[in-house]
Amino acid sequence: MQKIFFLSLLILACSRLNEVEFNKDLYFDINNNIFEFTSQTTGTLFISVKFRVGYLVRLYIKAGLTSQEVPVYSNGAGYIVDLNKGDDVKLEFKYSKSSNKNGTVWINPSTNEIKVDLNKIYKWKFDVSKWIYNRDMNLT
Repeated sequence: MQKIFFLSLLILACSRLNEVEFNKDLYFDINNNIFEFTSQTTGTLFISVKFRVGYLVRLYIKAGLTSQEVPVYSNGAGYIVDLNKGDDVKLEFKYSKSSNKNGTVWINPSTNEIKVDLNKIYKWKFDVSKWIYNRDMNLT
């Protein structure tokens, strides 16, 4: 019984390693490099990647039937992806060679409210490097 409990705890802990929390910086490295979730609404997904080494990492983005691999530059990169409700979304950082370098990714769907204080000044999170358009997007 004790073995089953510890095994269940281990499975739960491992399954939550790459849990996607929207509107937060998530860390990735060569071993912790895949983030997956299912889109709850139709809209767009904003992705900002910060990584200090240029061209060491490429980001593989899959959303529904659309997939694309894009470079991550040394000054960071921003991507916008069209989403349909129910799309399975996968973000995978593919390293071109073995490395101990890590980075951060910020993910937020357009339907997720970002609370702001109008008395503060905010900096734009990223420059858009590419808009990935889902040709099969259902707008109804």
